[in-house]
Amino acid sequence: MRIYVAARWGRREEAARLAQILIEEDHVITSSWHVAGVSEGRSKRDNALMDVSELDAADCIVLLAEPLDKDNAGGGRYFECGYACARHLRIIVVGERELVFFHLPQVEVVPDVRGLISALEGY
Repeated sequence: MRIYVAARWGRREEAARLAQILIEEDHVITSSWHVAGVSEGRSKRDNALMDVSELDAADCIVLLAEPLDKDNAGGGRYFECGYACARHLRIIVVGERELVFFHLPQVEVVPDVRGLISALEGY
């Protein structure tokens, strides 16, 4: 499956590790924002266009959710998730339902990476 990994910018190293795990499970990662150096030297507009292009190449978005007790409002991951929803991509949230929209029927929620791997079996 072609997967776009989304997370808070501060968790890009964790997103990169998750991407590597998914590659080892024979998935293709379309997101590159979490790869060291990819976003450097580009304008915010160019980075946004790159992210949308990479979302367009995906079948699924995997979003690393923030803990409910953490004060961390906003972030590009919310746009990415909404864009994926509008495009009818498969949406899998790893962690807690931090937003009301994560209660929509088309949003799958798994507790951890092990749950994610199970949810992706057969794809």
